Amino acid sequence: MDDNVIAGKYRSIAWLILAALQLTRGALQQGEPYLVKLQRRPLRPSDDYSVARPALEAGAFVGRVFVGSPAQELLVTFDTSSGHVLLPSSRCFSASCLEHRRYAPEASTSAWDIALNSEPLDPSSQRVAQDFPRDVVAISISNMELGKGDFVGELVQERVCLSNELGQPRCAELGIVAATKISDAPFRAMPQDGVVGLGLRGLAVGPEFNFLNNLLPGIGNLKQFGYFIGQRGGELSLGGPNPARLASPLAWFPVAEPEQGYWQLMVKAVRVGNVTLDICSGGCRGIVDSSASRLGVPPAFASVLEGTYGRKAAPDVGCQGPEIHFQLEDGTLTLSPRDYMGKTCEPQLSVLTELPEELSDVLILGEPLLRRYYAVFDWDSSRVGFGLAAMPDEAEDFESFGIPEMQSEGQTHQAALWDALAFEVILVLLISFFGIHCRLTSAMFPRSSGLSSKPPLPETLCLAALGPPTEALHCAECIICLESDWDDRADCCGAQEGDASEESESTRPKW
Repeated sequence: MDDNVIAGKYRSIAWLILAALQLTRGALQQGEPYLVKLQRRPLRPSDDYSVARPALEAGAFVGRVFVGSPAQELLVTFDTSSGHVLLPSSRCFSASCLEHRRYAPEASTSAWDIALNSEPLDPSSQRVAQDFPRDVVAISISNMELGKGDFVGELVQERVCLSNELGQPRCAELGIVAATKISDAPFRAMPQDGVVGLGLRGLAVGPEFNFLNNLLPGIGNLKQFGYFIGQRGGELSLGGPNPARLASPLAWFPVAEPEQGYWQLMVKAVRVGNVTLDICSGGCRGIVDSSASRLGVPPAFASVLEGTYGRKAAPDVGCQGPEIHFQLEDGTLTLSPRDYMGKTCEPQLSVLTELPEELSDVLILGEPLLRRYYAVFDWDSSRVGFGLAAMPDEAEDFESFGIPEMQSEGQTHQAALWDALAFEVILVLLISFFGIHCRLTSAMFPRSSGLSSKPPLPETLCLAALGPPTEALHCAECIICLESDWDDRADCCGAQEGDASEESESTRPKW
């Protein structure tokens, strides 16, 4: 076969290898979970209202979102017991709104005023006049420390984006609630501007308003998110769990009645120490709630629990008391005193009041459980996984977000192109470094007087980067030399430039 044809084939193979490497790299990145950093922030005290000291110590874990185009930055909590994205609107003028950052639909080119059925109010115009008749929703939200309040707002179709530490956005296009009226309790004292609900679809007024249901591609291969919290900060992992946060394998439990929208598990029994309490004999439910700073129990359960565990503080060993065990359908979750007691060794327990009838038998499994266990929520299979949480590094920075401003869509594409170009350049440099100055001495077909002077394969097979397939390249232009013997690496094509006369071009092709 003509040497130039062989050279052209190997050049084609080289570029196919490069393309395969690039595709593999992209696939690996696509399959990785998308990590969003959370920071613990205290509640906002004020002379105009009172907040109990335990509430101030509780605080909330907040992250950043970027809403609309151009992006408007707001702080939110990611609430597994909420089904909507709730943001204060620029049309809200109560203290709860004015003391927080507000979302301005009129400043966003991607915002559409919509009805409850997610259809535009006016197909010919993104925004409608203030006196235009429109659907309004009222949502009640309760907080263990701050009480219960109402959130009344209009419906807007919008793009809501998250941002990781690299500033790479991941977005959802969905209907959100832009509040025009927010009660002072509990919102005024909250450190965040709004809420991103991570509940199942049953908690939303429609599937078009559920954040998880409307995530755009680019967050990994799994319809799961992991939730980790520590003392100072935490992490939301979209597209699957972050293995670095797990200290044990995951144990999975099915969600009970997923159509209700809560991440709730069947609890068969509750034990304090070795004593089984008579509070779940007929079965009860435990709702995993990322916004609850304590364990929550109905009034009938509270008196039984409080009479069972003792507490005392020892300076050398900290809080002491029995372990609390929640026996589920296929396993048991256990909390030590360190998990469920506060700084003063008071149990982190709240009595749930004003519960609707359908929630009269529930336990709220909040921060005490989520600090001990890394939780993974699977919205495709309606299940929750728990594994012991790996303690964060002491040097891990949760004091500041460290997240740069989110890149626009154009900037993201440009960054991806630069990233791909840098990857290709590095590959070419590495190939050039290892490919030049190499010599082929075939082990399968060694030189001997009994063999043809021309081996079955050319002495040097170089994958060239430049030149058309029919053009024979000089050895110095080669990138890769395919070799079978690395004992002698004197020079790429055998003889030096001055020794070219010793062998003809037919026996020493230069590709």
